Amino acid sequence: SSSGVSQVVILAAGLDTRAWRLPWLNDTVIYEVDEPQVLEFKQRILAESDAAAAARYVPVPVALGDDWPKALTANGFDHTEPTAW
Repeated sequence: SSSGVSQVVILAAGLDTRAWRLPWLNDTVIYEVDEPQVLEFKQRILAESDAAAAARYVPVPVALGDDWPKALTANGFDHTEPTAW
């Protein structure tokens, strides 16, 4: 993007739909970190609605009391890239 931010992390994403609603640039990666059952429920509802994310969407299902930074990295998060939190 023009700001240099290429990845966004939404911690405790819940039913947040910014990955679907906002006009992201094509190279933006949206990481949503939340409890596995929350992300599964959201993905099921969005799939039933034929919703498509406006950016590259990466769910990171992890219990928030666990090592979510490690899970984020394991799902492709790049600590060297500018990030919006």
